[in-house]
Amino acid sequence: MCASRCSNRAACCWNARSRRSACRLAARRPAGASCAARRLSLCSLIQSAVVTESGAEYGGGTRMSFSGNVKSEMCRTQVQKPCCALAELYGILLFSSAFGPQAMRIITRNERLSRRIAQLCAMQSPPLEAAFAVSAASGGRRTLLLTDKRQIAALLQAFGYDGDGFLTLHFNGWIVEEDCCRAAFLRGAFLTGGYLAEPEKMYYLELSSPHSSLMRELNVLFADMELRMKPARRKDNHLLYCKDGETIEAYLTLAGAHKAVIEFMETRVIKDVRNTINRRVNCEASNIIKAAENGSYQLEMLRRIEQAGAAAALDDKLREAMRLRMEYPDEPLAELAARAEPPISKSGLNHRLRKLVAMAERLPAADASAQKQTD
Repeated sequence: MCASRCSNRAACCWNARSRRSACRLAARRPAGASCAARRLSLCSLIQSAVVTESGAEYGGGTRMSFSGNVKSEMCRTQVQKPCCALAELYGILLFSSAFGPQAMRIITRNERLSRRIAQLCAMQSPPLEAAFAVSAASGGRRTLLLTDKRQIAALLQAFGYDGDGFLTLHFNGWIVEEDCCRAAFLRGAFLTGGYLAEPEKMYYLELSSPHSSLMRELNVLFADMELRMKPARRKDNHLLYCKDGETIEAYLTLAGAHKAVIEFMETRVIKDVRNTINRRVNCEASNIIKAAENGSYQLEMLRRIEQAGAAAALDDKLREAMRLRMEYPDEPLAELAARAEPPISKSGLNHRLRKLVAMAERLPAADASAQKQTD
């Protein structure tokens, strides 16, 4: 069926080799290794097998934005069937800045996009023509403009629209009936309407279009593909966005950006490990500060008992708890409880110390008593 066969056969072999390599890696890893560490090692193992076509991509040479790298990779993805080529071309033009019978206009930073459009048009039978005029703009952007009415009409008819007169823009679902065509459409939509934030900073994927009804129809398609996107609006544009890392990984995987998926997964693992370490460090630091504050207050209260001469009235258990805390003021409760004779539980020692503190709080402070005696 077109759905599963359209995925690259090389990707299937690559996945099989990755699983075998991962098994060998797991066999060599100690049993106590964490899940995050195993996932990070797997990502590194897979990445070492991927040969990048450009030294500037994904970390080498002069680094582009992550979103730009993803689009460059998508432009090099192999398209196997004319139906998939049509679906990708549909996604590219549907999310362009102008899509209508008078003109089609694309504003992009991607130098490969005009060649990609020509490649997709050539795969149709008969081949479509789309002679976009390319002009440079500020900020590294370039404008691709198509004004030839005959070529525009042929493109619209290929997408199932009436090429004459006013265009009622809606989503033609028959173009993406097969799973492989849906994946190709995702790729095309991202090439002109997509943005992906740097994963080191945040997880954020969006598609934007000025057509609200179109975005509502597309969100139904995404939900059917189990891609959880949320609608929003920014000025005159309507958005479908996602901040979930797993959904972004799924989108990139379906769109064929395998190198981007690997880098995104590695970044997620590193961030997860870093966040876990930070939480533990902060928690332990907070516990240490809290324990120090509690120990300092306990010592103050125990000295009040001693200065008031109330220690002689304590029973043996409370007297021992008082002695342990005063002799070892910096030790945590667990170690302090082990020094008791016989050793007691941490909770048992804590209960005795709380009882002593409550008793001391009922006694007058030493300086207050001294002041009264002076008076």
